[in-house]
Amino acid sequence: MPFEATRLETLFAELRSTEYDARKRLLVGFAEDTAKIERFFERPIHNAQQEAEDALASMGSMLEPELAKNLRREAFHRIGVTCVKAVLANIALRLRARFRIYAREIAGAETRIESVLASMRLPSARHYIPRMFPIQRLHLEPGNIPEPPDCASDVGDWLKALHASARDQIERCLDAAVARVLSSGTDRMGVVKTRIDLALVSTSQNRPTRGRAETR
Repeated sequence: MPFEATRLETLFAELRSTEYDARKRLLVGFAEDTAKIERFFERPIHNAQQEAEDALASMGSMLEPELAKNLRREAFHRIGVTCVKAVLANIALRLRARFRIYAREIAGAETRIESVLASMRLPSARHYIPRMFPIQRLHLEPGNIPEPPDCASDVGDWLKALHASARDQIERCLDAAVARVLSSGTDRMGVVKTRIDLALVSTSQNRPTRGRAETR
């Protein structure tokens, strides 16, 4: 086996090991963050309570019942959406930082592979390995906001329902985000392996045969 093939095989094994270790660290960190998820709810829920009480107080009792109901629904939907997005934004900062660490560790191992590919005098290419997959922002369009309370004494129950709904939506959003990133990491291994195989095939095809060398 040519030196380049042996070297690339070793480096790719190191890359897979790096991805595996980075994956484990990401999952451990994610588990730690989700175990402490309640702390991310404290301020948004507190703000939602204040806004809910202010919204009910500002409506008074002189409005026509149907109009008052529609105004409450609109106000509390806005309050609920703002709360869910605020919680997600706080958690997303930590999780996206973990995603970037995961991607950087893979990229560091890929650099050594790319260096060997560059030394093989392959046909010129801007990147021997495509750029690393981007870390997307976590986005959630909240749904299932609880129906608004009729009076201030019901705000506590509304907040409990909002909290339960928000936690369920956010946990599903976070699980999906982690799954996407790890899937991108797995796909990345396939991309790098394909580039290595193509490079070795190209090198083999361009290497002079013994017969050609003897006729010179």
